Amino acid sequence: MRRAGFLAVLLVAVALPLAPAHASVDIGTEPVRAVRAQDHLVVAARSPGRAVILDNGGTAIESTIELGGQPSIPIANARGSRVFIPLFNKASLAAVNPKTGQITWSVNVGQGPRSASLDPSGRYLYIANAQDSTVSVVDTERRMVIKTIATGRSPIAVTMHPRRARAYVANSGSGDITVIDTKRQRPLRTIKVCGLPLRPVLNPAGTRLFVSCRTSGTVAIVDTKRNALTRLVNVGALPAPPTLLAKSNQLLVPLEGDGRVAVVALPRGTVTSRITVGAGPTTATVNRSGRLLYVPNRQGSSVSVINLRRQVVTRTIETAPRPVQVLLGPSPLVITESGLVQSLSGPDPIEDTPE
Repeated sequence: MRRAGFLAVLLVAVALPLAPAHASVDIGTEPVRAVRAQDHLVVAARSPGRAVILDNGGTAIESTIELGGQPSIPIANARGSRVFIPLFNKASLAAVNPKTGQITWSVNVGQGPRSASLDPSGRYLYIANAQDSTVSVVDTERRMVIKTIATGRSPIAVTMHPRRARAYVANSGSGDITVIDTKRQRPLRTIKVCGLPLRPVLNPAGTRLFVSCRTSGTVAIVDTKRNALTRLVNVGALPAPPTLLAKSNQLLVPLEGDGRVAVVALPRGTVTSRITVGAGPTTATVNRSGRLLYVPNRQGSSVSVINLRRQVVTRTIETAPRPVQVLLGPSPLVITESGLVQSLSGPDPIEDTPE
């Protein structure tokens, strides 16, 4: 029965016709990632190091900001009034006003900043510095670094606890998680997980932490009360960071090396199915209702749309080459490394209708 079910999923995924993405904007450079901020879309782009600001629908470029360095992943504050962009090769952070299209301030941080995360208050920004194995804590009101915290080797991502004064840092070089006490601004514990951990994901209660490990093909499940690894789940080749479906108690893990998405049932951590998508799937996005999962197929030119109740691909959307991010909202968009921002809506929109 399991084999028959898998073949049925495979046949559905292969047989579906391609629906093309619609309007697109060429930003003239390779995007890293994008973020929505108020009525704008801010795209961090590599060469020559720019922030491209578009309208919220992604239909027109409003301004371009020269950053003076290679950007990493941008993050917006809750109001969308500022977008913070780490500059990897400049060891600095730029704060951008998306409305005016200007850098309002900048500050020096550690070497090789890869990504950042805001604490629940929205005031303190924690930046993972991959090249000097530290986290810089930036007070965004005082516009200064207030603390530099030692971590494991090559930290690449920080996740904040929603209720407790804790931050969790994924260290790609040492295969562990540094737990930071954000009240005292010091490392609290190191949790060994697995090979090349990526961005950690917390459940809503903050009691479990889920970490995809790139080289070991596993997902680590960590008990945050005990600060202990409880389970390693074998999912498949080259997993991306998971998407948590809290209502159904499942993790969805794109497998770049397998061209599939693994479905992991919680709390036991059992892989119940693997859904075939396109080539090289990367970090996926679930829509607001929790019914659809959008999976960019980075090594191809498409986005797979999975019906999460039926756990099948119901639509494959043709895009420009190397899609890396889907942004949902008033106008669903896909960001592609080939330099295009494309709309996923149009004459034949994807409708989230009840079954």
